[in-house]
Amino acid sequence: MKSVTYHQGIKQSPDLYGLAEQATHRLNEEVGPAAAQVEAEWDATNDNGGRRRLVTLTLRDLPEEARGTFPVEDLNNPQMLGFRLRHVWMDLLRDRNHRLLREFHDGE
Repeated sequence: MKSVTYHQGIKQSPDLYGLAEQATHRLNEEVGPAAAQVEAEWDATNDNGGRRRLVTLTLRDLPEEARGTFPVEDLNNPQMLGFRLRHVWMDLLRDRNHRLLREFHDGE
């Protein structure tokens, strides 16, 4: 990653911070060389009812930004974690592709 930010919601729990670091490593593997252009941001909150802890991953490759929110438990499940990371990454790529297509068509 170009840069990684862990907000207070992640940092306040050593276990959660460690899981987010591991997930960032996995994200680098999933994304490959393109990761060097992307900024990642992690945070954690409780759901609206306060019963469930949620993690938010934001990926930025300006001007695009994609965000995914999922249960903390998914950080411990390798298959679900891979699914979540790829989903946020694909959202970012989709937005980038849409912008590039618009720019291409505007230039014709």
